[in-house]
Amino acid sequence: MSMSKPECGLDVSLTVMGGKWKPLVLYHLRSGPKRFGDLKRLVAGISEKVLIQQLRELVTAEVLVRHDYQQVPPKVDYTLTPFGETLVVALLPLCDWGTQHRSRVEAMQASPMSLRSMQGNDTLSTLATAPTVREIPVPVSLHADQPIRARHAVDGQALSSQDAMSGHSAAGVNASLAASD
Repeated sequence: MSMSKPECGLDVSLTVMGGKWKPLVLYHLRSGPKRFGDLKRLVAGISEKVLIQQLRELVTAEVLVRHDYQQVPPKVDYTLTPFGETLVVALLPLCDWGTQHRSRVEAMQASPMSLRSMQGNDTLSTLATAPTVREIPVPVSLHADQPIRARHAVDGQALSSQDAMSGHSAAGVNASLAASD
């Protein structure tokens, strides 16, 4: 069976600029070279570590050029390559779409009920219906031959910390907890 290339090149685009931060970095570089500190201020919420990582990946993908001025104190800036400029041109309609629909998306994020009513979007539906893990201690009976296990509540039902981390369902965990107690 031969694998054919997808009709849409979105997979290629996302490989180069996928993730939460790269599109924002590219957007801010559209107007010209920026130093690291400028990008850190412009891309609100990004940590230095992540920004460094994202910039390195964009340089490796030949979307950006890192220009080191070889001076003291160090001066480095980042500029879009011609290849990177074509990617920014492709991102601008997405930026316009986000600006146009910002209030609608923010309203959906504020109301979990509207997330459940969205059809055809498995990610949003999963987020809206996923059980909430709360670190609420649940009384544990101790047996001399069993290790002490911390338990947490998932929508009011007891979970051991190991089960909470592994993603077991509350019903299955309750059955195993009943058997072990």
